[in-house]
Amino acid sequence: MMLKTAFCGCCSLRTGSIVLGVLWLLTDLGQVIAYSADLAGINEGAESSEHRLGSLIGLCISLLHLVGNILLLLGADKGKAQWVKYAVMNHFVTLVLGVISVIALSIFYSLVALFFAGLIATAIAGYCWLVIYSFYWQLIEVAMTETHAQLETSSLTKPTECGSRPLDEDKHSPSNLAY
Repeated sequence: MMLKTAFCGCCSLRTGSIVLGVLWLLTDLGQVIAYSADLAGINEGAESSEHRLGSLIGLCISLLHLVGNILLLLGADKGKAQWVKYAVMNHFVTLVLGVISVIALSIFYSLVALFFAGLIATAIAGYCWLVIYSFYWQLIEVAMTETHAQLETSSLTKPTECGSRPLDEDKHSPSNLAY
């Protein structure tokens, strides 16, 4: 299933992807700042090695997302599908890990409310992923259409190999063939 427009038809997939990219970029910048502050020891009580390891892992993941969202914004601006592809893969992995986390936390804490809240958050994240995924395929289709048009144009303007050279009668005559 692919979308034709984003956000219930109120904007294009490109605009929806840019809006999502900016929101995710701001979120990731906030996370990078928060994790960096934890690692720098600005927050009191963050002295345990497990907490520092968690902050380091969170910082690395936030930096990967930051790169993905920058590539999403640049790809949307320049129309480059290969740049948007990284964001699509990045957010798909995040979506799958989010589903696993919601299920695991719901089972561990035995809270139905946590499961439904996670289900709603996962559905929203899934729709956001579907917007950028559909935009990615839209870029692929545009690139394929442009390539096909270029191929048709170039084959119409270039002479064929047979029509470009006159036949050499001596080479193709039956008397010159060796038996």
